[in-house]
Amino acid sequence: MSCMKMQTKRSILKEDLMKKVKSKKNRVAAFGKMIREKRRALGMSSECLAEKANRSEREVRDIELGKVEPKLSTTLLLCNACEVDVGELEAYVPHEE
Repeated sequence: MSCMKMQTKRSILKEDLMKKVKSKKNRVAAFGKMIREKRRALGMSSECLAEKANRSEREVRDIELGKVEPKLSTTLLLCNACEVDVGELEAYVPHEE
């Protein structure tokens, strides 16, 4: 697949994700799901992620389940621990219409 086609496809997928996560509740749940998927892909337990992010395991689980919205500092710590590029966070941030 050419670079242009890949960029177009990536752009379309990003737009679709942004539409799905417009509401705060959906954004929080989608962010938690993304962190859980990244953590699992790295073969990390929630306990290990909590330790790497200097957070409690309970807080990590609640974030992954979409029960709580993490503070920006916690978001960045979790993303760093899960090797998430900051650019991937765009879909989880509120956007004005």
